[in-house]
Amino acid sequence: MYCQRCGRELKENHPCPLCGIVKPTSDETKKCKKCQLPIPVNANYCVHCGADQAILNDNFQTQPAENNSEKNMGKPLDQMTQAEFQKLTAEIDQKIKNGEISSNLIVINTRLNETPIPTLSGSVRLIIKDIFKVNKAMGRANFFLGYIGVSLITLFFLLLIQKIFNQPMMALMQEAYLIKHPMLAVILLLLLLWYVITTLTATIRRYHDAGISGWWIILRFIPMFGEFFSLLLAFLPQSPKRKYDFKGKIDSDKNK
Repeated sequence: MYCQRCGRELKENHPCPLCGIVKPTSDETKKCKKCQLPIPVNANYCVHCGADQAILNDNFQTQPAENNSEKNMGKPLDQMTQAEFQKLTAEIDQKIKNGEISSNLIVINTRLNETPIPTLSGSVRLIIKDIFKVNKAMGRANFFLGYIGVSLITLFFLLLIQKIFNQPMMALMQEAYLIKHPMLAVILLLLLLWYVITTLTATIRRYHDAGISGWWIILRFIPMFGEFFSLLLAFLPQSPKRKYDFKGKIDSDKNK
């Protein structure tokens, strides 16, 4: 059985993971251009053979490679290779950008990033919104844009503090100076905590998206080079077998 809207191969009575269609929803029918079996009149694809109804009859013979590609799109996500999964998610994101598909029709765990078009401001808002969340995933582009944004915000406030107190940063960090200015000590502590918690939880979510354990965050606490090592792991691509998506932990029963 195939989805009448997007052509993805489905199991009987299972909803389509791309557009949510479960089964034909129209009583009126027409004949499939390829197999000639009755299908819903408003179907974009044949529910029996998966043929695209926008393609003319003669194209079924002249473009077999394209049809094979359409059928490959019907693979269950957990059976795709990394290359097939990356190709699928890239095509979905491109169609969203082109306005061919509405983003609210896409199941969120087939996207590369939580925001259809990652931007610096959008990624910063996302990383701050989820500051205390670790039981979900975060896309690679959203993560690095958000990480850069949080780092720039932190640097801005440090420069502002330096300007207000008219002292170089090294002098501001001296214990004697902090004891003399307890309010400065509190501000610097809060700023440090905000930066560490924000980036640490975001890194755990990025690991979840890459399909690895969040416990790899212990690399962050290696002296001197911990943050560098943790960021290297964050470059891993999204995994089709990850246990978390952008909403939370994936229910394995729904993927069977």
